[in-house]
Parts: sequence; structure tokens; C-alpha cells
Amino acid sequence: MAIPIPAAPADVTAGWLTAVLQDSGDLPHGRVSRVDRQVIGADHGFTGVVVRVRLHYRDLADGGAPPASVVVKLPMATRASASAYRSRVSEQAHFDRSSTEVHSYRQLAIAGDTAPWCYFASADPDQRRLVLVLADLDRGLPGDNLAGADPGQATAVLTAIARVHGRHWARPTPDWLPPFITDPGQHQQRYAERVTPFLTRYGAALPAPIVEEVRRLADEYAHVLTELNQAPKTVIHADLHLDNVIFTGSPGDRAAVLLDWQGPRTGPAVVDLASVLGSTLHRDTDGAARSAVLASYAAAVANQGATGYPMAQLWHDFRLALRHRLALVVGWLATVDLDHLAGRERALVTSAIGDGRLVAALTHATAGYRTQS
Repeated sequence: MAIPIPAAPADVTAGWLTAVLQDSGDLPHGRVSRVDRQVIGADHGFTGVVVRVRLHYRDLADGGAPPASVVVKLPMATRASASAYRSRVSEQAHFDRSSTEVHSYRQLAIAGDTAPWCYFASADPDQRRLVLVLADLDRGLPGDNLAGADPGQATAVLTAIARVHGRHWARPTPDWLPPFITDPGQHQQRYAERVTPFLTRYGAALPAPIVEEVRRLADEYAHVLTELNQAPKTVIHADLHLDNVIFTGSPGDRAAVLLDWQGPRTGPAVVDLASVLGSTLHRDTDGAARSAVLASYAAAVANQGATGYPMAQLWHDFRLALRHRLALVVGWLATVDLDHLAGRERALVTSAIGDGRLVAALTHATAGYRTQS
């Protein structure tokens, strides 16, 4: 029989998890006798309900080691404080986006490598229900986009995503993955309409070269997207920031596990690099350390078989991706309604340009690009 999909945390019962773990092969003997549920991540703007479940067993055979706890994601479940994203999209659109994560775990071979181990993933389009049962990384250190990353943490994140990039580098990607870049001309037109509102709000706080870059993109954004689309393509996470990362290991030997696979795309690998180095790396990180992080990614993806990407070209494409990221931030901040945001979501909007990370990344990438050229 097919395992039903829970509609709410209360449906994640001992009997249901027994069926899930028996189906996955992680509970060949015994059963789950009791569960303790705790909703987590409510302050991180999650679009559904995420539950940590402690499991208690009975009748286990000697040597059995089923998980002591799991994390259950119920993207279609609701909670009292829905995120701003959830409040402005239709249920069908939310289901479609969330079901992508089910496809990611089933078809991209990310579980246990770059992403958490997945015990169960299922979607029912008729009932609009989804569930993922993932390994609990409660002993790891959650990333924090507001706090930012040091070079060691940024290197760990890029080493993790390099495994995905390398696996799919310049190879056909699944048909259900949409392209990251579409219709450059339309994007430029939309961007140009938002430049003045953005500069009216934030221009006075930006360095003059960045203000010039914002204005220049009104004429060049379509060209940037077109040229960026010529960079080597692969499967990209497309939303790679620290709130989607769990760090494991010791401070001197960091590893990263990447979460939230609802929005992967087929696109230039440097888009993920620009996200990490442009939105998370501390703004006071010096140029040598920034260059070392980029070089470590190049080595990691080459070790996965993605060869033929010289550093000069990587710098060029990386700068394009950062310009693209600046355009995204401009468009976002020009239209976001701060009056309808509170807490962490408001703080993330405020920090998008105010923390100086993107400005520092653009400044360094321009200098690095000129040096490589």
C-alpha cells in the first residue's frame, strides 16, 4: 500500500513513521512506539511546517540502528505566522515549487552527499500534499545569513555545491528543471523601471561606483544576462545562502550540508558562487582570502571532472554573476513593502544591501577580473 502523506504535524504518528522507515529499509525489525514532535524554524520564514521528531522504538533486533530523530518537512501545512512568500502566491504555485524538492531528492543524487539523507519523499498533486523525511542534523551548526560567513565556512559551502555542479557539468539535465536565465530583454526592461525607486530609497548609502553600476545596468542588463548564459551550465541550487546550510565538523575542518532544494535550475555554475560570496562572506574579508575561496571552488569542481574552465574565464563569469545579483537585489528592494514584514524577514531585507557584502564582492571581483585579464 502507498504510504499516505500527512496533512499536519499531528499526522506524523508512530505508526506512520514505522511504515516510512520499514519502506526505506532503516527499520527491518521492531517498530516506532512513540514520537515527540517539535515545530522548528518558525523564525526563519519557512514556507510550510518543519517538525523535528524524536523516535522511541520497541522490539529492535540486536545491531539495529534506526534514526533517533528525523526532520519532517510539510511544505503545504500552514502555521499562524505564514511567510511573506506564502501569503502572495497561490496554493498551486506553492505546491509546484515545493514538489521540486521531492524531484531533487529522487533524481539529483544529492541525499547524504550534499544534502541530508532522505528517508522518504512523496507528493500528491490531487490532494496538494507533500512530505519529506530527512536526517536530523541537530548536532550541526545552522548557518545564519544575518551573521554571515568567514572564508572557511564559504569554502565549505562551495565545496559542497561543487559536487552537484561537477556531477552535472555540461551534461543533459532533467526536463523538469527550468532554465535560470530567460528573456534577457524583458528582464532589462523590468529592471530599468526599478532603478529610480531603488536609488531614491538607498542611493545615498551606497558608494558612488556602485550607484554608477546600478545605473549602467539599466542599459546593459540584457547583455549581462546573455553573456552570463554562455558560461558553463550545470544543475545549480539557485538559492544558496547561509539560512539553507548546516555546518558539520570542527572549525578547522568544516563541511556543509545544503538544505531547501525547492528551486534548483539549469544555469551557470557561477550563479551559486555569486550568491555565497556576494551575500554571505563578511565584507571585511581581504582580497587574498576571497581569491583563495574562489580558487578552492575551482579545484573542487575540477576534482569532480569539470575541467577546461580556466581561472581567467571563471573570474569573468563570476563578475557577470555578481552584476546579475546586484540587479536582482535592486529589483527586490525597489518593490518590497517593508510595512508588511517583521522580525527576521524584515532584517534580511534591510541587510541585503546595507551589510556591504555585495558591494565588497563586486569591488573585489572587478579588481580580480582586471588582474586576470
